[in-house]
Amino acid sequence: MIELFNQEYAVKQYGKAMEEKGFKKGFKKGFEKGFEKGFEKGLKKGMKKGKAQMAQLIAKLFDLGKIEDVEKVSKDPEYREKLLKDYGLAED
Repeated sequence: MIELFNQEYAVKQYGKAMEEKGFKKGFKKGFEKGFEKGFEKGLKKGMKKGKAQMAQLIAKLFDLGKIEDVEKVSKDPEYREKLLKDYGLAED
Protein backbone atom coordinates (compact mmCIF):
# COMPACT_ATOMS: atom_id res chain seq x y z
CA MET A 1 0.00 0.00 0.00
CA ILE A 2 2.81 2.44 0.86
CA GLU A 3 4.60 1.49 -2.33
CA LEU A 4 1.45 2.27 -4.37
CA PHE A 5 1.14 5.62 -2.58
CA ASN A 6 4.79 6.41 -3.35
CA GLN A 7 4.29 5.49 -7.01
CA GLU A 8 1.17 7.65 -7.29
CA TYR A 9 2.96 10.52 -5.58
CA ALA A 10 5.94 10.13 -7.92
CA VAL A 11 3.66 10.11 -10.97
CA LYS A 12 1.87 13.26 -9.77
CA GLN A 13 5.17 15.01 -9.06
CA TYR A 14 6.48 14.00 -12.48
CA GLY A 15 3.26 15.30 -14.09
CA LYS A 16 3.57 18.62 -12.27
CA ALA A 17 7.22 18.93 -13.27
CA MET A 18 6.41 18.23 -16.91
CA GLU A 19 3.49 20.67 -16.83
CA GLU A 20 5.74 23.37 -15.39
CA LYS A 21 8.43 22.61 -17.96
CA GLY A 22 5.82 22.85 -20.74
CA PHE A 23 4.51 26.13 -19.36
CA LYS A 24 8.01 27.62 -19.21
CA LYS A 25 8.80 26.44 -22.73
CA GLY A 26 5.49 27.78 -24.07
CA PHE A 27 5.91 31.09 -22.25
CA LYS A 28 9.43 31.52 -23.63
CA LYS A 29 8.33 30.69 -27.15
CA GLY A 30 5.33 33.04 -26.92
CA PHE A 31 7.45 35.85 -25.50
CA GLU A 32 10.06 35.48 -28.25
CA LYS A 33 7.42 35.43 -30.99
CA GLY A 34 5.63 38.45 -29.50
CA PHE A 35 8.88 40.37 -29.14
CA GLU A 36 9.82 39.60 -32.73
CA LYS A 37 6.45 40.73 -34.08
CA GLY A 38 6.54 43.88 -31.96
CA PHE A 39 10.07 44.67 -33.11
CA GLU A 40 9.13 44.21 -36.77
CA LYS A 41 6.05 46.39 -36.35
CA GLY A 42 8.05 49.13 -34.62
CA LEU A 43 10.77 48.98 -37.26
CA LYS A 44 8.24 49.34 -40.08
CA LYS A 45 6.56 52.25 -38.30
CA GLY A 46 9.92 53.96 -37.73
CA MET A 47 10.99 53.50 -41.34
CA LYS A 48 7.69 54.94 -42.57
CA LYS A 49 8.06 57.93 -40.25
CA GLY A 50 11.67 58.50 -41.31
CA LYS A 51 10.76 58.43 -45.01
CA ALA A 52 7.97 60.92 -44.40
CA GLN A 53 10.33 63.27 -42.55
CA MET A 54 12.91 63.04 -45.32
CA ALA A 55 10.25 63.78 -47.97
CA GLN A 56 9.02 66.79 -45.98
CA LEU A 57 12.57 68.08 -45.59
CA ILE A 58 13.33 67.71 -49.29
CA ALA A 59 10.08 69.46 -50.21
CA LYS A 60 10.92 72.29 -47.79
CA LEU A 61 14.40 72.67 -49.26
CA PHE A 62 12.99 72.80 -52.80
CA ASP A 63 10.39 75.38 -51.72
CA LEU A 64 13.19 77.52 -50.29
CA GLY A 65 15.33 77.06 -53.40
CA LYS A 66 18.06 75.28 -51.41
CA ILE A 67 18.70 72.61 -54.01
CA GLU A 68 22.35 72.16 -52.97
CA ASP A 69 21.20 71.18 -49.47
CA VAL A 70 19.14 68.25 -50.83
CA GLU A 71 22.31 66.36 -51.73
CA LYS A 72 23.97 67.31 -48.45
CA VAL A 73 21.09 66.02 -46.28
CA SER A 74 21.13 62.75 -48.23
CA LYS A 75 24.78 62.19 -47.31
CA ASP A 76 25.30 63.92 -43.95
CA PRO A 77 23.13 62.56 -41.09
CA GLU A 78 24.18 65.29 -38.65
CA TYR A 79 23.28 68.06 -41.10
CA ARG A 80 20.00 66.29 -41.90
CA GLU A 81 19.09 66.15 -38.18
CA LYS A 82 20.01 69.81 -37.78
CA LEU A 83 17.75 70.88 -40.64
CA LEU A 84 14.93 68.63 -39.46
CA LYS A 85 15.08 70.41 -36.10
CA ASP A 86 15.55 73.85 -37.64
CA TYR A 87 12.42 73.44 -39.80
CA GLY A 88 10.38 71.82 -37.02
CA LEU A 89 10.17 68.45 -38.74
CA ALA A 90 12.07 66.38 -36.15
CA GLU A 91 10.24 64.47 -33.46
CA ASP A 92 11.92 64.44 -30.07
